[in-house]
Amino acid sequence: MNNLSERLNHALKIAGITQSELARRIGIKQQSINQICSGKSARSRYTTQIADAINVNSHWLATGEGAIGMGLNNLESGPAIQGKIPLINWVQAGCWAQIRKGFTSDDAEEWREYTGKVNEGCFALRVKGDSMENPNGKKSIPEGALVIVDPDMEYHSGSFVVARLENATEATLKQFVSDGNHQFLKPLNPQYPAIPINDNCTIVGVVKQAIIEF
Repeated sequence: MNNLSERLNHALKIAGITQSELARRIGIKQQSINQICSGKSARSRYTTQIADAINVNSHWLATGEGAIGMGLNNLESGPAIQGKIPLINWVQAGCWAQIRKGFTSDDAEEWREYTGKVNEGCFALRVKGDSMENPNGKKSIPEGALVIVDPDMEYHSGSFVVARLENATEATLKQFVSDGNHQFLKPLNPQYPAIPINDNCTIVGVVKQAIIEF
């Protein structure tokens, strides 16, 4: 299989997943998947998300090198586990800077295995509510997804962040937006308003990855 179109069609056939189902899983339009499957798009910025959604090796999907992997017909094992991070609640996230040094294994709801690079202090959260669920088919983080958060990563306008507003007991997940002298926490769901922020907000950490579980 010499191109992305052939590899994706092959993986979809084995996995028993339709183009529309794949598009739904990663939050994009079906036409975008069809462009790849028909060979009209030789590359895609969604390759990693597609691979995760259909449980195949992203390197194989992008390049054709290596094994198809990640459980299809049990041909290959998945990527190596690099470590574990704590899954915490939103109250703990709001005060993570204060509790992270004394955090113990018993303080976490559970410990999640992680295949990417894990920095000290990273943690996971399970998304609540639909404020980051985008109905327009672009980036979307639905309720129930896991987000991996790095408290030491620098953020900029457009970053997805976990933040705590003054007088709030829980942290919140939003997109950080800076526009001139104004800053906001912006939900992806247009039904919710952006929240103006200044010194009343603490950025707890930056979202490195969102994982949608089925």
